Amino acid sequence: MDEDEEEDGGFNPVPVIVAAAVVVAAAVIVAVVLVLKKRKGNPQK
Repeated sequence: MDEDEEEDGGFNPVPVIVAAAVVVAAAVIVAVVLVLKKRKGNPQK
């Protein structure tokens, strides 16, 4: 019944989940790169 309801609704949650995962992954990568650049640019001695 769940599959039929999803087909009738015409809404597929998979692309939404994938898109959200991609956005989160990209945000994490950008954050890591920025942190690494800050650490390299400002060495703490």
